[in-house]
Amino acid sequence: MVESYVGHLMSSDPRLKSKGIQFGSKDGRDYVEAKKVAKNKLRFHVDLESDQVIDVPIDLTFNLTADCRNNLLKLQAQDVNAEVDIPIISTLLNVFKPGLLKMPVGDINFANTSVSICPRIRVTETGDLSMGL
Repeated sequence: MVESYVGHLMSSDPRLKSKGIQFGSKDGRDYVEAKKVAKNKLRFHVDLESDQVIDVPIDLTFNLTADCRNNLLKLQAQDVNAEVDIPIISTLLNVFKPGLLKMPVGDINFANTSVSICPRIRVTETGDLSMGL
């Protein structure tokens, strides 16, 4: 779901298209990886790149929280950050100006859906979101 959503944003958002943002080289087993953080929260890492002049790796990270209250199912990305990683240059900049290459992106709402009854929400150890009655 997250990989599809990010892919849709990259192909439909003019700001991302103008910067040549696309999925980058895999840093791990997949382009999009999830790790359980809490009962209803996942931590995501997405491998992207910008192909403006040279291919510049970008690490996108965020927490995805699933919650249901008052029959409203809400999936929200929080603590969204993007970090540029240019070998050697990134290392030098981080020594002299820590955090310079990190950019808070803001929160993203994936879905707010009315439901007749709130499902039980659980994140599995493998990073799947499980919903049931």
